[in-house]
Amino acid sequence: MSARTRILAAVRAGALRERAHPGRFRPGPGDASWDALAAAVAGSGAEARGPFERREGSAEAHELGSEVAFLVTRWGGGRSVAAPDAARLLGPGPWETVSVDADPASLADVAIGIVSGAVAVAENGAVGIPAAFAPQRALLFLCERLILLVDAGNIASQMHIATEAVGDSLAADAHFSWIAGPSKTADIPGTVVVGAHGPREVAVVGFR
Repeated sequence: MSARTRILAAVRAGALRERAHPGRFRPGPGDASWDALAAAVAGSGAEARGPFERREGSAEAHELGSEVAFLVTRWGGGRSVAAPDAARLLGPGPWETVSVDADPASLADVAIGIVSGAVAVAENGAVGIPAAFAPQRALLFLCERLILLVDAGNIASQMHIATEAVGDSLAADAHFSWIAGPSKTADIPGTVVVGAHGPREVAVVGFR
């Protein structure tokens, strides 16, 4: 009997064995702190800053708005656009608020996009963004640089926990995106291209 025949026979025998369902996955203990998230964000090639205090008012009136304004200036300005939820968190500043019914093509020249996330994952540095927070999904991928606002109280240690925390109402909306660091591809062997399918720089800014 050849090795091939033995292997196929073992596969067929194994396919006939019944196995009980292992049950619902239960994630083990994990670190859901801002420091753990910041380390994962840095590992993804992005930048973590904060967490900063947030208060109602103009961007200059609180730490979060001042920090985002600083990033916009440091990145060289250009057209800066905030999603409605992010604009509400920041208040007025050197950015415009994108209209809910804006033509996605009108965002093609955006230098800096600013969007808030519903949950962040300390395991991999990903930020979950539902349609309610970014009605114009094109903003996430057409901007050259992306600022993600994250509530430091909405950090999950692992992806399974984060997915459950999102809830059916947000997940079932028009779209839901996970962003973890700048866009990268290596379709050409040995060559990593940053910004091929989305922003080439990402900053995760925490607030409390």
